[in-house]
Amino acid sequence: MALTIPAHCELCPRRCGADRRVATGRCGAGNTLRAARAALHRWEEPCISGEDPERGSGTVFFCGCTLGCVFCQNASISHGGEGKDITPERLAEIFTELQAAGAYNINLVTPTQYLPWITEALSLCGRRLTIPVLYNTGGYERVETLRQLAGKVQIYLPDLKYYASELSARYSAAPDYFAVASLALREMFRQVGAVRFDENGILQGGMVVRHLVLPGFVDAHIHLESSLVSPTEFAKAVLPHGTTTVITDPHEIANVMGTDGIEYMLQATEDLPVDVRFMLPSCVPATPLDESGANLDYRAIDSFYDHPRVQGLAEMMNFVGAINGDPQVVEKIVASQAHHKKIDGHAPDLKGNDLNAYIAAGVYSDHECHDLADAIAKLERGQFIMIREGTAARNLEALAPLLCDKYVERCMFCTDDKHPNDLLEKGHIDYIVKKAIALGADPITAIKAACHNAARYFLLNNRGAIAPGYLGDFVIIDDFTHFNIEKVFKKGELMYSDGVLKEFPTPEIDPYLAKRAHDTFHVASLCAEDFIDRRPHAVIGMVNGEITTTDGGYTDRIDVDYDILKIAVIERHKNTHHIGLGYIRGYGLKKGAVATSISHDSHNIIVVGTNEEDMAFAANHIVRNHGGITVVESGEVKGDVLLAIAGIMSDDSLVNVNRDLEAAKAAAYALGVSDGIDPFMTLSFMALPVIPSLRITTRGVFDVTSQRYV
Repeated sequence: MALTIPAHCELCPRRCGADRRVATGRCGAGNTLRAARAALHRWEEPCISGEDPERGSGTVFFCGCTLGCVFCQNASISHGGEGKDITPERLAEIFTELQAAGAYNINLVTPTQYLPWITEALSLCGRRLTIPVLYNTGGYERVETLRQLAGKVQIYLPDLKYYASELSARYSAAPDYFAVASLALREMFRQVGAVRFDENGILQGGMVVRHLVLPGFVDAHIHLESSLVSPTEFAKAVLPHGTTTVITDPHEIANVMGTDGIEYMLQATEDLPVDVRFMLPSCVPATPLDESGANLDYRAIDSFYDHPRVQGLAEMMNFVGAINGDPQVVEKIVASQAHHKKIDGHAPDLKGNDLNAYIAAGVYSDHECHDLADAIAKLERGQFIMIREGTAARNLEALAPLLCDKYVERCMFCTDDKHPNDLLEKGHIDYIVKKAIALGADPITAIKAACHNAARYFLLNNRGAIAPGYLGDFVIIDDFTHFNIEKVFKKGELMYSDGVLKEFPTPEIDPYLAKRAHDTFHVASLCAEDFIDRRPHAVIGMVNGEITTTDGGYTDRIDVDYDILKIAVIERHKNTHHIGLGYIRGYGLKKGAVATSISHDSHNIIVVGTNEEDMAFAANHIVRNHGGITVVESGEVKGDVLLAIAGIMSDDSLVNVNRDLEAAKAAAYALGVSDGIDPFMTLSFMALPVIPSLRITTRGVFDVTSQRYV
């Protein structure tokens, strides 16, 4: 075919309009094809160059560049014009010569300015060229130009150099780099799809973004205690998954130990290689209905606002109090505002003027949206939405449509509660990103929600991006399809590489606080009669996959055949001998009892069973162990997890805790617990009297909607 030299060149995003027949373009290229080197290149990625010393990538380095970065390692070629002129015919010969020499592919390095010459050379080769053609580019490409390559290029190897326009303008004179490159990468992926390898691991097709370096991930809301292990063990679990910052609410341990619990967690997280920031517990107890180990008003927590790692006031679960102007709630909100801190929310399904009043009180965010309408209503009123994908509650699928240009700037990811198995088997924020991409989210958009947006929301202005002046918190992954974490850096220090986590010290904790955390049970011995009451009690209806419940009516007896079980909450902080009784449907247990000292948010002992004898045995066993999870049948322990730190965390390693937890789960399922639920985490939320509709407290079953005992 006849070569057409651009008379008004618009091949690249510069669109300089040069008449390449008589002048050079912005890229430095004129009316001839100019190349600097053509050879077997053995120093590309292993899947491109291979490992055979006699072979390699058939690489052609073209002169000039559409981008012109000031840091270019090949400046003599890209800027200086080093090379020689060749014809399309000679280029075609070079392609076939490289193939004959053992090239795994034809690697076109910085080729865009010569596209007409290259496409002619490829046409001249025709079917003689049987190896893949690889397009090696800085990512700054026009979609319209890339479309000319459809069917001609099998592999795209782009960079993605910048997100911030001020940086791309400074170093590459391309303020529009990210906008242009993100569209270009989409087009490349559309053409060639995910990576494909031959039997020897050599890349045959697809797109690879080299050295995908991402900002460290941020969990916008988590209760560290939900991991069931110490903060050090938690850091060991999430750091290999790219999480470098978490925002925790020590609400759980504060409900057991009060301000001592907050101080314990501050000390236990000091100088960890995961930056742990705090939102102060707003509801200890969660409501006046709860009997927790402490009662924290605004005065109790006010001094903590001066701590450098405290970002604000955590989830205001008492939305009823906020709406109705409860004096204690108002005091806490005003105190946080006086310190210029954030206030997070917790108000599932709140609507209309109640929602307006809640937001007007100063609540900036919500992580409890389980459907799209709820989230959009809050976004439209100015709230930020934390898209939650944890162990007990998973809302990503429902809220994935928010990951679009209209809403994503005010969306971020969080886990809320994450059990050991999920951390070990699935991961952390990286799992949410990968799932979001699989659900159709643009990868860059998903990554912004995983780091940048949370950092901006919490005013962590030195993280959430890779830029001068920011912390060296970054993650290197293989590609957007597999999203495997290869390396993790924290403050510029390599902490995780290829499966190996660097060791780091465990923070020291004041001996008084350590002793206090291991002595939090004050309960007299229980017997079966303590769980017997012949009067009718309300039935809590469980909702599969959610922590919300329904009203299941009333009953006065256990009926295993109809999945009606007895449930009880035992006060354990002050030896009041208060025991709230009720019934539950949907748990599935056929024999024995299940008990745990993790019961949100006051962390009294919650137990469900098919008979009162096993319920008493299980509760007493937990007291003797100073906390834990237990599965019992006929007075015999079938599964056991020890949680000696405030009855909610273990001193053991994550691996060992997970082993014991999974064994206990297996025991619970063997006794009939429904397959679709987590036996322990789901049970723990049944005592949280701020989530509709029915919950159980130490005083009995409570209707959250009507605010009365039933």
